[in-house]
Amino acid sequence: MNELVIVQAPTLQIVQEQSYIHFNAATLVGPPGASSITLVPFLFTATAGQTVFNLASTPATGVILLAINGAVQSEAGGDFTVVGSTVTLAEGVDLNDKVFGIYA
Repeated sequence: MNELVIVQAPTLQIVQEQSYIHFNAATLVGPPGASSITLVPFLFTATAGQTVFNLASTPATGVILLAINGAVQSEAGGDFTVVGSTVTLAEGVDLNDKVFGIYA
C-alpha cells in the first residue's frame, strides 16, 4: 500500500516499501541511483466551452496529471486526450474554470 505524506510545500513524498519518490520544485527523483525527470506545471483559465489547451512542450513520458477546478480528470476514463502537446477535453469547460496540472 502506498503512503502519501505531504511534508511541506512544495515538497511531496510518496513512500512505498523500500523505494520512494520525492518531488521538490520541478524535479522528480526516484530511489538512489535512479534517473530524475523534470516536471512541467501548467495553468489555464478557460474560455466558455473551451476543450483544447496547448502545453508548452510535448510530455516526454506521456504522464500527465490534469485537474479542472481541483477535480482530477482521467485520461484512461476518457475525460481528456493528449496528442503531442495538445490536450483535448471530452467536454467543454465553463468560463474562468481553472485547468491545471503537471506533466513529465
